[in-house]
Amino acid sequence: MHCKSCNADLGEAEGRVAFICAEVMGDEYIESYWYCDACEMYMKGNLRDPFHGEIKESGGGQLSKEKGDRLIDLISKCPDPSDERCRCPAHQEMRGGW
Repeated sequence: MHCKSCNADLGEAEGRVAFICAEVMGDEYIESYWYCDACEMYMKGNLRDPFHGEIKESGGGQLSKEKGDRLIDLISKCPDPSDERCRCPAHQEMRGGW
């Protein structure tokens, strides 16, 4: 992932500050977040692994520090962000956005 403002290399998946997976109608969605210290912004990446078809990656754009901090805090309350079938409040709120 690269910062959309300064083009800094924020790393691959291991560089994420948070991620959360959800299953929506058989498709798996993964939202990942990286933080750019220089720009004080979060970058969001989306991955969709459909039940039928090819995996699709897309950039989710930039988030302000305030909005990103809120999402990271929400995700941190999940017992297992990689469990796409989790029913915790974080997954419930995030699932509503997919």
